[in-house]
Amino acid sequence: MTPKRTPTQAALRLHKALSELAARGINGEKENARVKLARLAERYDFTQKPVSMLDLFKGVFKRAPGFTVPVGTIAEMDIASAVKWAIEARTGIPCRFQGETLLAEATQGTARTLQGIVSTVAPAFLRLWQTYEAAGGLRADRNCFMLGLFEGMMNEEREPGQPLPARGAEPRIKRRGKCPPPAPGLAVHPYSLATRYGRQIRFSVPVAEVERELKDRLTRQIEDQTP
Repeated sequence: MTPKRTPTQAALRLHKALSELAARGINGEKENARVKLARLAERYDFTQKPVSMLDLFKGVFKRAPGFTVPVGTIAEMDIASAVKWAIEARTGIPCRFQGETLLAEATQGTARTLQGIVSTVAPAFLRLWQTYEAAGGLRADRNCFMLGLFEGMMNEEREPGQPLPARGAEPRIKRRGKCPPPAPGLAVHPYSLATRYGRQIRFSVPVAEVERELKDRLTRQIEDQTP
């Protein structure tokens, strides 16, 4: 039996709305709401506290020019680039790498906050990619998937109608490309899939919760593709 999830803010809002319909609905609304509540209760444990909506990049960040302090170690180059750019863009703190160690021109207090960002974002990006790849995602999808996580986290995902990034292209954290014919593998575009989870990472949704949601979605995608 699949364990129930901690309710997200969206799940809580839906639960509240359905509960009100189940209590006061008319013309079949009560019964429909009760059915939907039962389905929701199969997925979420509403006795648990809701997941945090803490923005990782919210707060006061103080620079210490000329003084660098380590704020994390990241082995994967694409993830390291994404984390560095995100910190600089959202906090104004200059960073540089010394090998795999990320250094920041920050006061000790700000450095501790940045350490929390690095230790949250970098492992989550890698873990979600590994989940996607294990479900049948192609290695060539990694750049698009990472870009989706990044732009979702930065709230910069593309508007409807804008071209998606090319699958199998080189990573482009600051630039956007065109979408060629779909590559074989999972039919869902990795960028479109990943943006949602990038937002969740930013708002401190536990990575285990994000990973379960990704696995569920990938399972449904595979079932839909099966003849």
